[in-house]
Amino acid sequence: MVILTARTVFPSTKSPIARRTSGWIHRSTCLPTRTRLVHQPASLSRFLDDLSAHSDQTAEQQDVDLYQNESDGVSRRSNASEYGSTRQSIIKLPTELVTGVQELIQSVSHRSTIRTNALGLYGKYRLTSSKESLNMSNNDLMDTFFSEKTTEDGKKFVKPKLRTTYDHLTSISFAAGAMPSAYGATLKVLLELKRRLNSDRIRRSLESEWTPKTLVDYGSGTGSALWAALEVWPDTLKEYTGLDKSSSMIWLNGTLLKKRSNRPFLGQEASDLKASFRRITISPTQAERLKHATTTSTDWLNRIEKEEAKEKRPEIELEPSKFDWTGDSDGLLAIMSFTLSDLPNQAARREAIEGMWNSGAETMVIIDRGTPAGFQVVADARQQLLMLGRRQLRRARYEREVAISSENNEDEYPDNSAALGSWVLAPCPHDKPCPLHLSDNPKHFCHFSQRIERPKFLKDTKHTTRHEEDAKFSYVVIRRGQRPPSASLSSDLAGSSRETVPKPADDDNGNSSSGAALEWPRIILPPHKCKGHVIFDVCAVSGKYTG
Repeated sequence: MVILTARTVFPSTKSPIARRTSGWIHRSTCLPTRTRLVHQPASLSRFLDDLSAHSDQTAEQQDVDLYQNESDGVSRRSNASEYGSTRQSIIKLPTELVTGVQELIQSVSHRSTIRTNALGLYGKYRLTSSKESLNMSNNDLMDTFFSEKTTEDGKKFVKPKLRTTYDHLTSISFAAGAMPSAYGATLKVLLELKRRLNSDRIRRSLESEWTPKTLVDYGSGTGSALWAALEVWPDTLKEYTGLDKSSSMIWLNGTLLKKRSNRPFLGQEASDLKASFRRITISPTQAERLKHATTTSTDWLNRIEKEEAKEKRPEIELEPSKFDWTGDSDGLLAIMSFTLSDLPNQAARREAIEGMWNSGAETMVIIDRGTPAGFQVVADARQQLLMLGRRQLRRARYEREVAISSENNEDEYPDNSAALGSWVLAPCPHDKPCPLHLSDNPKHFCHFSQRIERPKFLKDTKHTTRHEEDAKFSYVVIRRGQRPPSASLSSDLAGSSRETVPKPADDDNGNSSSGAALEWPRIILPPHKCKGHVIFDVCAVSGKYTG
């Protein structure tokens, strides 16, 4: 007969059952202190299973109770800890978007071509991931990568070509292989944008709560930015303009939008959203598309071309234009998602950013790949937008001073500088030059990660059974105007290397306030766990990289 008590401590023994039993009984909190349990050896395994199941059920009930307490507004965390933590969740693509892409894939005769094109796209991303690749042409990239490669029989490797244009089939391949990651990253950034705009300090600096009414998508591609924005602001977003250099991408964007229950296409009055498109460069001709007929379905491409020739597309501007947009800037959100790194050179990227600034958008979002090259173009865009804001502010102040000095009447020229300039809303806690941008270490670049659920078409394209993947990206959000003043962080703390986390005040609703958190230092690398202490590498409000 085996007698087990709740406080039994087994001596040193070689029996694995005894060791496991000792641990389970010691951790169990469900047995009375002096209760003696009598079991036959044959039923010992059943007893251990019941005991383990009961212990797991108790722990699960404790987790449920804790969750219910937090749902009722009672949290064990401080206000600062509550706001500073982010609950990472898996992002799932909208059902209508998945259905639209799946139907487009089903319409292709040679579906293996979709995977081939997607693999070529992944290869291009790998070749253009370094900072040095930003200043290299496609031929230089291929020469560098294949300079020393030979085939199995010793012959020189034939260099493939990096595709820089999109026809209908390559556009579908892009949607099947890259669109889910772009959607997940964009949705993550827009959710963070909404969270920061809802902070009490931002709300107090605005006359009313800011929500976008119009979305201008620079390099719209598959339209993933619009789908993400509709998830965040489904009721306030009323107008969308997509700018892209490829008419095939514009066709794909419009085709996917038709899958929504309320079709925001052709500016229908009954729709909840008015959508329009503009082509910013001349798209490939029909001859250039059919040049690749050996690797695509010729009949399918010919059918698409004939339908395009018959169809009138008044919503698409046929003449090429630059990255510019003219319209009402009230409630305007401008976004450039995974576009900058695809532009050929630095001059083209600066022109695109200047066009975004000239649109008058109140909020500007730049997103790119989470690679050294992607971070480089985002940091360059951040620096340029801040420079344009400072230039606008200096010019306005100078013109006001000249007007006042000439007429000696200051009352006729009020100071409107609060609405001028620009500042970083996310993710940086400061508007100074990015310290990682100036770093010589290629491993130090600012990027983020978002886990997404792979739809079926993505798993088929990648030939994998894994249901999740991580989308890595770099981003910056720029707001027009002046950074709201901080009441809890003084200037002397801003210049010091040791940062102090201010205690956030409660807002009108009694919830945790995030106003002071705009200046909190941000952790940019995994913590270094040392003996007796932990070292954090942070981007501080002083504009320095400290660790």
